[in-house]
Amino acid sequence: MNWRRAIMQCGTDRVDCRRAVLGLAIGCLACAVALRLAEAREFAAGLLLTSGRLPLERLDAECFGTTLPDGSPYAPSQHSALTIDTKRNLLLLLDQHALAFFTLDGKYVRDVLLFNDGNLPPKTFGDDHWRYRYQDCEGLAYRASRDTLLVAMEDQYHVWEVDQNGNLVAGGLSIQAEVPFAHRWGANMEGIAPVDDDVSKIWFVQEDNDPIIACVDRSGRLLRWFRSDCDDVSDVFYVREFDVLLVLSHMSASVTLYTPEGQFLESFILRYGRGHPSGRYCLHKAEGLSWRDGKLYVAGEGEACGLVEVYRLPLEQYVARRPRHATAPMTSDRSANLVMHLSISDFAQNWGKSDRTWGPAGVRSLLDRVFDTGIRVVNWRTTCSGAMNYPTRIEGADTYRYEDFGKAGPVDFGSWDSFEIAVDHAHARGMQIWAWYDQTDSHGGCGGPRVHNSFLRRHPYTTRCTEPGGQPNPIEVAEHGDPACPLRGRGTQASLAFAEVQQLRLNLIREMAQREVDGVYIVEYGAIGFEEPVVQSFRQAKGLAENMAIDPTDPAWIAHQAEILIDYLLNTIGVPPQRLHRRYEMLLSDPKAVEDVVQSTLGSGAALHFDEATNVEWTARGWETVKDLVARGQSVGPPQP
Repeated sequence: MNWRRAIMQCGTDRVDCRRAVLGLAIGCLACAVALRLAEAREFAAGLLLTSGRLPLERLDAECFGTTLPDGSPYAPSQHSALTIDTKRNLLLLLDQHALAFFTLDGKYVRDVLLFNDGNLPPKTFGDDHWRYRYQDCEGLAYRASRDTLLVAMEDQYHVWEVDQNGNLVAGGLSIQAEVPFAHRWGANMEGIAPVDDDVSKIWFVQEDNDPIIACVDRSGRLLRWFRSDCDDVSDVFYVREFDVLLVLSHMSASVTLYTPEGQFLESFILRYGRGHPSGRYCLHKAEGLSWRDGKLYVAGEGEACGLVEVYRLPLEQYVARRPRHATAPMTSDRSANLVMHLSISDFAQNWGKSDRTWGPAGVRSLLDRVFDTGIRVVNWRTTCSGAMNYPTRIEGADTYRYEDFGKAGPVDFGSWDSFEIAVDHAHARGMQIWAWYDQTDSHGGCGGPRVHNSFLRRHPYTTRCTEPGGQPNPIEVAEHGDPACPLRGRGTQASLAFAEVQQLRLNLIREMAQREVDGVYIVEYGAIGFEEPVVQSFRQAKGLAENMAIDPTDPAWIAHQAEILIDYLLNTIGVPPQRLHRRYEMLLSDPKAVEDVVQSTLGSGAALHFDEATNVEWTARGWETVKDLVARGQSVGPPQP
């Protein structure tokens, strides 16, 4: 399970493609989430908690404070990066403008100032208003073949080669990284990690609220990048022996293990973080890391002096968890920000069953059609009218079966696993595939005899009431096609105001998380209405009388509804608030809007969603139009700082 791009995205439901939607105020919410439930830790191996999942054994006898021979603390003591001089068996600590050398058992050897010979590196990045302080070096790596060091200037996104005295090497390595993703004050190049001693490629991390893990070649050209699952990343180490990345988050005091493709493998809790659970107020900040012979070395700030902590970390057992298929990396290629929504049930319903629309051949054919446009990210719909498009094992959830499904005739998604086939084929073609989970039980299904799924029949009190006075949606009631249904007269969607509904949703998300998807894309339409617990809590909070009517347009009421939904997303599921991003849906029917969106949306670095493949099929020359848009998207310039 890969939650590396687990972000929450907001947008409209097939309306103006440039409007952003905020929760219930508009009524449509789409999001991709990273699970965080405590009980989910043992459910799926790939679940990531921002503060780490597994504790590591700290080797207390090998940890030490960075002190001078007289016992006084070495200063400065921030220790923003760490590397190991394998020739001399020394730990090297970077403190923005100085290098300190310690033995592996904590004895001070010496320290030097960077660029102390007066040969300062030139400014290479940003305009005249972009800050520049040469001593702000945050990344450090040892280059054994030349017995030199690589240092990264955080504000410049530049890597320089220095000698053992901290001075620039004549004719040495100089790499100015390409930075097409958003960067700003506080978002800087932090740690660096070359993939080999020739530095044919080098990894780096960008800190701040949009933490990025990226790889460039020696020319600085961006080869690939993906977003970290943790906040405020501070260092990265590439383990050549296992071809994996270790990424340190200094505020949450955790280390995450990734493949170079961005596939999450595991995360670990350090004892470095103290204080507030979020890590934002911790007394100790872990800033640098390195790994050698099954041991993880972490350095950073301490209360009295700098600290170096050592943990046991045998990577062999975690590297064995690599997925069956490598997923497609997020690269600087703009097609990575183009997403196609794909629903096999809609194709079968509208065009009947064939090798292009149904069965294993149909799944592969549809994905191949998307691949041919140049799009490499697919949101694969897993639901149909409140049931699942694959054989689900979750109690209370249904697998979709229907005897008269449009031109498809009878369909039974329990007789074959369309979801598994889609994941396998997408990954085999190097595509990312997200589980598109529509949490709205009635969406696309009002009017059918099976409008109420088994969960609603067992929990009728959880139905959403969209109208004041606790009344259901009259359209849903009028379109109910089964006069004998015991729930006739009620709404057809379960409300997230009830814990039972939240638990069902989460159980399904966790089931999908086990399918080796690259993320979960959640759609929610008006999840909270005038249900009794929502109304009662609002009246109590505002001191309203029991008989006082509630105005549906009252901003305070809308905010109260939204708070319930936001609490579900942020606290129950655990979506960090900084993962909120705008999402844009685009139809092909308006050429001018299409052109505007391609230029403005892709230029800002946001993702652009084609909603959906069915509409592309309906549109004359739809697939050719999409292919042309993808090609034009490559020429859109990167967002400006």
